[in-house]
Amino acid sequence: MGVPGFPYIVCPHPITNVGAAGLDERAKLLAPQVARLLQEGAAD
Repeated sequence: MGVPGFPYIVCPHPITNVGAAGLDERAKLLAPQVARLLQEGAAD
C-alpha cells in the first residue's frame, strides 16, 4: 500500500450497510489477523 514491507490487514467490504451482525462477522474474521500482527509484527 505504498510502503514496502509495511504490515496491513484488509477488511472485507462493504461495512457501511451490513448492520451489527455483519460487523460482528467481520470482526471475528479479522481478530486472529489483528492478534498475529500485534504479536509478530506481520500479517498474511
